[in-house]
Amino acid sequence: MIRVGELAKKANISKRTLYYYEQIELLQPTLVSENGYRYYDENAVLHLLRSTIHTIQLKGTSDMKDLLQVIVAMNDRPLVEGVVPAEFSDDLPLTSREMDILNRLPVLGSNDKRMEELLIIFGQVRCMMPSSPYSSEAQVIAGQLYEKELDLFDGDEKLLD
Repeated sequence: MIRVGELAKKANISKRTLYYYEQIELLQPTLVSENGYRYYDENAVLHLLRSTIHTIQLKGTSDMKDLLQVIVAMNDRPLVEGVVPAEFSDDLPLTSREMDILNRLPVLGSNDKRMEELLIIFGQVRCMMPSSPYSSEAQVIAGQLYEKELDLFDGDEKLLD
């Protein structure tokens, strides 16, 4: 494990930024000693990176301005146990079964195999963007995405919509 100052140096950011990340629950120290020293292990840093990478992959961007916007936007979505949890409005008229389905969806930063599968499909979609949506290739990918989504939503097309 490394202390906050060492992590700040290695990441080329200030300790104050790391304290802010802790305050907004974006990056939590693995251990806070009795004297208040904060220590981070690889998992604490990797969960943060994995969530950011998943967001970048979904957005499909490599432009520096867009990448920085993703990182800044991650500040508004704190990590919980290393992942970015889904958020649903209390105003949605959902049954307990529907909420259960939504709460089981794969989340950013998780090791969930389903998230990796979705990222692959979304990558294929991005590659097909210049093509006609009516092409056979685009239709196959759209079908794969729909089947995956339907599986994730336990076959509930209304909830999927």
